[in-house]
Order: sequence, then C-alpha cells, then structure tokens
Amino acid sequence: MIQSYGFTLAKNGFSPETYCFEDTIIGWDYDVINAVMGPDSVFLEDSISNTRQPGNFEELLLCRLTLKPNVSIDSGIEYLLSVWKSELRYKNRTFEQINITTQNDQGTAHFLILSEHNAMTVKFVISLNRDSL
Repeated sequence: MIQSYGFTLAKNGFSPETYCFEDTIIGWDYDVINAVMGPDSVFLEDSISNTRQPGNFEELLLCRLTLKPNVSIDSGIEYLLSVWKSELRYKNRTFEQINITTQNDQGTAHFLILSEHNAMTVKFVISLNRDSL
C-alpha cells in the first residue's frame, strides 16, 4: 500500500515544527522552471504555472505545463523524468517515490524526495496543447 506523502514526510521527521518547507518550496520553484524550460524542452515556454502550497504536504509545489504542438503526453513524461534524474533529484537522497499517471489528454508525475536534511513533494500536471488538437 502506498502511504501518503505527508505521512512519509512526518514519519521521517519533516514537519512544520522541524523544517522550513517555505524556503525549500521557493528554491524548488525556481529550480523547476530553469530545469524544465531548457533549450530542448518539450513544453511551451509561457505555459508553466507553479503554485506554492506550503500547507499541502502531498504536493508542496504544483507545476502545470502545456506541451508544444504535436508532442505526446508520453513524450512529455519521458522528458520530465530525464530532467528529474539529471537536474532536480537530490544527489544524496535517502528516499524517493515517483507516481506517474496518464490519461488521453493529461499526465501527472508526482514526486516525493528525501535526503538527510531536506524534503520535497512536487506534482507536475502535463497537458496537451489544445491548439494542436
């Protein structure tokens, strides 16, 4: 059974009383933008919308992205996973959970990552470009 991300954070000692989620969210917000909007990005540059949610431990950062025309959801997820592995994930992680779901016109990639001193939950919602349908 998959435990909630919030439960896993608490079980590993990360709570609002012991950890400054706000600072981590701010840093991740900027890191995500820079990582997913690289020169080879499959996402429309002006489509990224990040929402900082310090009270929502399931998804401290919610990132919405729209794919460039003629790019599939599967290609978007594949690109995001490669960026996650090469640029976003903690190098010295102690725990990582990734949940991927896809539907016809949308995909989600939900991440929980822990290191000895840091923790983050990020949910990416990837949508097809409506103009290319």
